Amino acid sequence: MGGLSGAPDATITPRPGPGVCPACFNFMVPGERRCRACRAHPQLLSVMAAVAYAPGGGWLHRRLADYKRASEPAVPDLAIELAGLLSRFLGGHEACLATAAGVAGFDIVAAVPSGDARRDRIHPLRRLVAERVPEVGGRYRHLLSTGVQSAAPRRFDPRRFVVIEDPARANVLLIDDVWTTGATAQSAAAALLAAGAAGVGVLVIGRYVNGSWGGISRRLSELASGGSPDRCAHCPASRTGTHSVGSRSMGPSDWPAPSAGISA
Repeated sequence: MGGLSGAPDATITPRPGPGVCPACFNFMVPGERRCRACRAHPQLLSVMAAVAYAPGGGWLHRRLADYKRASEPAVPDLAIELAGLLSRFLGGHEACLATAAGVAGFDIVAAVPSGDARRDRIHPLRRLVAERVPEVGGRYRHLLSTGVQSAAPRRFDPRRFVVIEDPARANVLLIDDVWTTGATAQSAAAALLAAGAAGVGVLVIGRYVNGSWGGISRRLSELASGGSPDRCAHCPASRTGTHSVGSRSMGPSDWPAPSAGISA
């Protein structure tokens, strides 16, 4: 996963440890069991992983913004770069994610839609995952479309997405480009689980963090200088001596009322 010339922050792989949220790998105030965002909405995912941290304004964060801009001349090259990151991660660590999720493997791979139906029609993530990542193979399915347009951004809402293809008791691996609060991925998982999926995990390309907040820059520097960039957060060696997520499985009865929403 390492070795991308000119892309130092694309090799800072999230890892568990003290002061790191065990659910989403956000950096936390010492003593917290989960970060504020993960405490704010249901935890429905069987596993969450990120290819790399994406500090605001950094190499990866900029590319994850630019590849969605149709007017950007470099879009095809950016898509190839991002697909390469996904391909290397899945090739080396999909088995780690499946083990962490407690399943033999993922039957279906799907992209998380944009929360805006107009943007989703031209969102490049679906094509990137389906066509540019060989490890996905024939498992790709277009499972979700944008649902309730009034869903507030970065708030959990099980109506945010509509299931358009039966997940048929499958173990689904969702792919998204950025994780900020997790509300979007958890909302997608809610829709799929309600439609009969056996389980839903998520892999994101970039786990956004605000590099200017508190000691995050220092923590990122420590991660960049220590450990192996070829080890994911769910590699057995990465989790030795650390806490596990420890969340119970939640269902529709645990979800908040959609009208209230949950701020992340």
